[in-house]
Amino acid sequence: MSLSVLNDAKNKLLNGEFHLATSYYNRAITEGVEPCAVNLRYLTKEYLVYPLEYDHSIRYFELLEELMRIAKQNSEYESEYQLAAASLFDIKRLFLRSLSLFYFSDILVSSSDSVVLREITEIHRYIKENKENLLEKDVFCLKEYVHNFNKKKFARDINIIEAYCMNILLSYAAEQHSVYQGKRYTATTLDYGYFYCTTVNESDRYYHYANIKPRLFLLGYEAYYHDFHKVYKEKLKEIGHFDSPKELRKELIYYTSHKDKKDNSAKDFLKYAKHFEKNDASRQSWFGDLKKISSTINPLLKLNPFNSILNKNIGSFELNAYFPQKKVWGVCSMLAAGKGWKVDTVRWVMIVSACLFVGLFAYVALAIAMKLGFYIGVTIEKP
Repeated sequence: MSLSVLNDAKNKLLNGEFHLATSYYNRAITEGVEPCAVNLRYLTKEYLVYPLEYDHSIRYFELLEELMRIAKQNSEYESEYQLAAASLFDIKRLFLRSLSLFYFSDILVSSSDSVVLREITEIHRYIKENKENLLEKDVFCLKEYVHNFNKKKFARDINIIEAYCMNILLSYAAEQHSVYQGKRYTATTLDYGYFYCTTVNESDRYYHYANIKPRLFLLGYEAYYHDFHKVYKEKLKEIGHFDSPKELRKELIYYTSHKDKKDNSAKDFLKYAKHFEKNDASRQSWFGDLKKISSTINPLLKLNPFNSILNKNIGSFELNAYFPQKKVWGVCSMLAAGKGWKVDTVRWVMIVSACLFVGLFAYVALAIAMKLGFYIGVTIEKP
């Protein structure tokens, strides 16, 4: 048995060869590597992220405990558990990295069947129920295996994760829907004088709309909203002088913008994230693809002053904000939610139409309507 096969799996993973990496993880188990060590690496993508995308993500903690017991009996696994224990000490960063990967697909626009959203409630529950084990009893022996362990920092990070989880679940998101309305047939006839040519085009018709509600409602926990809100406020007081919506937004901007480059773990995450995001449908739009192509052809187009406002960005997590971009771009967020469009596409159309003045008047009218509580294609569900 050799742990070296896990290094081969890691290299394949970071190179974006995900299916091949999975094959190497299976090979490692076949060759006798302890399954808990392999599964931990697989779930956390080599200790880079917290596994929010998997059902029963708190299996992470169970595998940690299992690997710790093995490391105490078999010195060959000590270095492996040191890596695992370090990931627990760094769990806030792993959690935020995972949020940054799934922000556009599961946080910005949520759904009741979102695994990520459900697992956010699970990690919050686990931390709340096991805080004494994590901090006072140190059941994972972090003092022994993590050379730079700092109990005060770890305790604050755990509290901040709790606050972020509650902040996400209490703040609003769009649940989008589409209703099929049948087919539309359009006939076009051209008269050439001596003969006619008729072309019939067929298209499917859909009606798009969205319900804007706290994410807690999506999980069927409407009755717990006010209790959850009370606990959230108490948690913020416990942390002390902590603006959760502001800090969460700032942290997610940091990770989605790939600004974390301070160590080898950050460099590895950047490699993984770039491959992951390339295949993430929630980040794709015709405007985004066009911008990439044009920037490749002419690098100077990257200096376009509109790029910063047309790029996908992280919205507000304030509990009273119905749309993530609640200020000047709130209209675009509303239209994107209600019509099922990409928000950067809506912004581009608004900029072009504003140049023709018609769009400018339309935008102002929609902004006033929103201020008065009238929305296009969306309904607001309040607690």
